[in-house]
Amino acid sequence: MCNFIYALPINFTIDFKDILKFFASYLILSIMTTVTELLKKKLGRNKLATAKDGKFEPGGNIKLSDVKAIAKEKFGSESVAYVKMVIGTCQSCGVTIDGKPAKEVIEGIE
Repeated sequence: MCNFIYALPINFTIDFKDILKFFASYLILSIMTTVTELLKKKLGRNKLATAKDGKFEPGGNIKLSDVKAIAKEKFGSESVAYVKMVIGTCQSCGVTIDGKPAKEVIEGIE
């Protein structure tokens, strides 16, 4: 049994500007907080919805104005689409908005 190792000359160039752009975009993405973290911060909780012994405990209640503030902080705009995205996260985390389930609030916005 013979093992042969072939060495082929390869020429390549490294453009450091492209590498810096990649790392800069990675750092920006890693610094941005998630909507869930912003919800926890507004509610002052470490956890959102939990289920213990078969009982569901909601994640809390938040005002619609706080939802709009989260959309503004996360996405830079209070447009209806961004507010709906934050409301969808509220629904996933078991957070009610002004005492109403997230689905009802989304229907009211449309």
